[in-house]
Amino acid sequence: SHTAVKLLMPVSGVIGKKFLFNIDEKFGELDVKPFIKVLSEHGMKFEGDALPFVSEGRLLPGSFALETRDADFISGLLIALPMLGGDSTLKLMNGASIKASVDITLKCLSDFKIEIGGEFGDWKIRGGQKPQLPEPPKKAYEYVNPNYKHKFKKHQNPTSPGLGIKCERDWSVAANYIVANYFGSDVAMDGLSDESLQAEKCIKSCLDQLGGSIDVSQLPGIMPLLAVAACRNVGETRLCGCDNYIGTANKRIALTVDMINALGGNASYDEAGGVLTVVGTGALKGGRVDCKGDHRIAMAASIAAHISEKGIDIKDAGCVSKSCLNFYMDGTWLGAKMYYNVLG
Repeated sequence: SHTAVKLLMPVSGVIGKKFLFNIDEKFGELDVKPFIKVLSEHGMKFEGDALPFVSEGRLLPGSFALETRDADFISGLLIALPMLGGDSTLKLMNGASIKASVDITLKCLSDFKIEIGGEFGDWKIRGGQKPQLPEPPKKAYEYVNPNYKHKFKKHQNPTSPGLGIKCERDWSVAANYIVANYFGSDVAMDGLSDESLQAEKCIKSCLDQLGGSIDVSQLPGIMPLLAVAACRNVGETRLCGCDNYIGTANKRIALTVDMINALGGNASYDEAGGVLTVVGTGALKGGRVDCKGDHRIAMAASIAAHISEKGIDIKDAGCVSKSCLNFYMDGTWLGAKMYYNVLG
């Protein structure tokens, strides 16, 4: 995936060996030139400037001043720099816009006893650090998903055997069912932490703001879902801060507008102001959506079926496997009527 490439590019420089980077074409294009430029200035060598490419050589400690607002690449640097042989500094030109995502990385590093000094976006990083595994839990517990117990044996989840690592439930996926409940469904969810650093945990408060302005600058994963929810509300909803999005998230803006309009809704985007506006009427007519490989669009369109007058066809629906492999299986088990055509 794009995220894996951007995270692992700096980390490969810690190992120092030759690596081939490539991704499945279903993930779309990724511009790696800005990341190659930064890493090349600090000792690494590259063959090619687009996927697939080869990296080799060790990343050297030093001063990193970045203009990029890519949270994945910055997270990769935060993981790599403490393990180098010397101290480094990492300064962001516009750090506030990605704080929610990077805070999760910083929390994870802290759990592994990695110290990152300085203020957010102006970090001082001591080299020579080694990750230390958290203390193992006193008692791991067994969890069995009743939906699938006829297929899978019992397993320990979400605590890995012997390690004190607890993986949080995913608020961005749960948001789909929270919006479904807003539309009248009754899906029970457990294990979601209100103490989570995941930005998407604000989904419920965002639903309370429909009919007004909602700051989605750090919510690219659920922005399409909020646009769908805005169609249920009668009146105008403004999703603000979309101009903060880069890469795939930036492309998602146009896809969201196209999705809403294709389903009989009313959506538009003001590029100058970074505001996506949805004028809701309480329902959608339904229709066909081409999600162009964007898993968030596919899931949002699926949830939109709750308020559509007729069915919704989703082209390339299988792309949900990027983040939620069993999305349609779960939906069917919960009572949704879904029919999957492998031909698209």
